[in-house]
Amino acid sequence: MRTSTLWRLVIVFSMVSLAIGIVGVHRIPAFMDRGLDPTLISLATAFDAVCAGAATFAFGMLVRRVPARTLGATGFLLLAVASVLTIYATNIQMMALSMAVFGLGIGGMIFLQNFVWADYFGRESVGSIRGLVTPINLVVGGIGAPIAGYVRDATGTYTNVWWAGVALMAMAALLLMFTRRPTGNPSRSASPVTV
Repeated sequence: MRTSTLWRLVIVFSMVSLAIGIVGVHRIPAFMDRGLDPTLISLATAFDAVCAGAATFAFGMLVRRVPARTLGATGFLLLAVASVLTIYATNIQMMALSMAVFGLGIGGMIFLQNFVWADYFGRESVGSIRGLVTPINLVVGGIGAPIAGYVRDATGTYTNVWWAGVALMAMAALLLMFTRRPTGNPSRSASPVTV
């Protein structure tokens, strides 16, 4: 694709995918290592999914009134806040709160990941764009969990690598806020964008 906007969005979503891989996979065993009850951790994990579903619905309603990039940045910041809570969660209440906020952020990201491409480039272009972008996001996101695991094995803690994940989420939110739609109105364009 010949637009810097597309590549900025690829960078944004790849940064968040990497950060989610860094924090998301290892938070459950980290909670268990801290001595939290596995049954309560599993219940909080299920509640994480409930919150994701609620956030997907809420973001879908809000996108009619709030720009998609603002909602996306909000979702990424929710993930960053959840990750900070995860770093400091040493009791059931903090762990449950971190899981709930993480679910809200993930739900927002899931919705926006699907909405932003059509909003920025038109519905006709979504298939070709996602065909290019999704493998990139999956590969980048897929290296997050092993990186976090290697850092944990080498240092004995997730803290530093999780702070890196928080920084990635915050930078992605900031970059998304400054990524405007390409010039023209792609949603009314007669010809789809090709990659």
